[in-house]
Amino acid sequence: MKTPKTLSLILVFLLLLSTSLPSLLVASTQTPIRVEKIMLAAVTENKTGIIIPTTIEVFPGNGNIQIIDQGGKVSESTISSIRYALSVASIITGRTGSSYDYRIIFPKDTDISGTSATLPFTIVFSAILTNTPIRHDYSATGILMPNGIVGNVSGIYLKYNAAILNNIELFIGPYIKSSPGTNYFPVATTYKAYDLVTKTGLLGRTNHIIIPSSIDFQNYFINATKEFQNLTKNILSITPTAYESLAWKFYRLSIKYSKMNDWYTAASYGFRSYMEALLGRSLYLQEKNPDMYKVWVGKLESWYLGNLTLAKKNMYRLGNYTYQHLNLWNIDLYVNTFIRYSIALSSYQLFRATHSITQLVVALTRIMTAKQWGSIETINTQTLTYNELLQTYKMLYRYTNTSINYFVSMKYISNTTSSILKSIEHSENDLVKLGKLIYIQYLLTDDLLSLQPPVFAPYLTPDYILELNKTVSKLANYLFYMSGTPVLSAMTTIDVARAYAVEMENITVIDGLLVSELTLLTMYKAFFINPVYSPLQQYSSSEANVETQVITGTPTYETLFYAIAIVLISLGAFLAGFSIRKYLD
Repeated sequence: MKTPKTLSLILVFLLLLSTSLPSLLVASTQTPIRVEKIMLAAVTENKTGIIIPTTIEVFPGNGNIQIIDQGGKVSESTISSIRYALSVASIITGRTGSSYDYRIIFPKDTDISGTSATLPFTIVFSAILTNTPIRHDYSATGILMPNGIVGNVSGIYLKYNAAILNNIELFIGPYIKSSPGTNYFPVATTYKAYDLVTKTGLLGRTNHIIIPSSIDFQNYFINATKEFQNLTKNILSITPTAYESLAWKFYRLSIKYSKMNDWYTAASYGFRSYMEALLGRSLYLQEKNPDMYKVWVGKLESWYLGNLTLAKKNMYRLGNYTYQHLNLWNIDLYVNTFIRYSIALSSYQLFRATHSITQLVVALTRIMTAKQWGSIETINTQTLTYNELLQTYKMLYRYTNTSINYFVSMKYISNTTSSILKSIEHSENDLVKLGKLIYIQYLLTDDLLSLQPPVFAPYLTPDYILELNKTVSKLANYLFYMSGTPVLSAMTTIDVARAYAVEMENITVIDGLLVSELTLLTMYKAFFINPVYSPLQQYSSSEANVETQVITGTPTYETLFYAIAIVLISLGAFLAGFSIRKYLD
């Protein structure tokens, strides 16, 4: 009887070992696969700049973030900014942040609040996701738009001085009126900040985009230009010049660029001239002939409804076609049509509620551009699958929700945007839902650019615009080489922005144009985000960039766990059977 007892004890031991093995293995995997130091710049309550050395430990996981404050206090706003930073890092790198878990360790008794750490956390998360070495003699401060634009924060001078006292050689922040010192490097976007810290180019070099020869895209811009020019000329001929100074200016510029065969810019100036002509004519009649003004408003409304019918027809055709032939060219046409259509509907509703002639003019001119974009020729190829469309929509929905919560927490936007997001019907065509989602991002961008005093690009300079234009160009080319199809709206935006700069347009107009396009491109980039799991390493600042390796199989430690567990359970079952049989014998 001793043998059965001995075997029973062995059995119990093995079973206990097999059941405790998961916890033992989990404990063994608590060694981080990468550790990064981040020097956070902050300002104390008594207005003193300080540097907070913070550690980020990375583990295989599911995107969880654990905050270790060691008796201190990390505010909800800071935690929200860390979550948001991981989302932005995923978008700009094309690598999903849910491949890992992150442990953020703050020094003992740290009391930190606010969202100015968004930029530095985004930089380090981006380096982690791309498995790229990162320099450690830097600090950064700034908030971020969902498209990566860097926004202003308070206390920059105090933070900079603290960084210098701590021997930090590179301090990154937003563009401000005067630099606090030679070690201050202003950036327009997170892309530039990442390049400075990693000494690499996240988007690669800018190359020329070649439009497929089968696409006669010029005809669209030629026809749009001529339509706006003819309508504008008719209005200008019956309205005193004193009411139409801006309309005449833009009309002449449209003619100028038509003669240069720059139809992108000619169409843009044509649109602006027509809008100003309508507003000038409206003001003239309102002041000089109220009865004729009522007739005029009726005509504008009739023109709007007529173009609305055509825009609906074009958008329905384009949506059905694009749904069958998913590529960036067709999706871009649909999204641009949808955004203009949505703006027109919203403006018309405001006109009906307020009788504002400006809103009616916006509705009319925007529905015309929706009609025009919806008529552009499509490409008869499919480079994206329906599943990619569905997954991208789901990811962007979560990303947009995270973004909205981030800005609501700062009181930069109201909860209205959240209600618009929740209004998207999940039973709709996924392409329609994607269009609505990007429209929400467009509205969010518009709201953030309208903040007063300005938060994003509070001090615009030619260097800022140049950097922003390069980012848009590089991202457009990145998408071109990833997908094989160009993004038409990006090409037009880059050319128009360049021409606007030549014509000495208001720099705010150019900024808004580029920022809006960057928003679209950022959303398109989400189509090419891949889940990754890679064996991360520690790097010194002198080591070369190492691309993330994609491993589609089960991580080694999980495979080892399952193998050992199966062996132990099988052995335990065998010994149990042997012991019972002996006992019964």
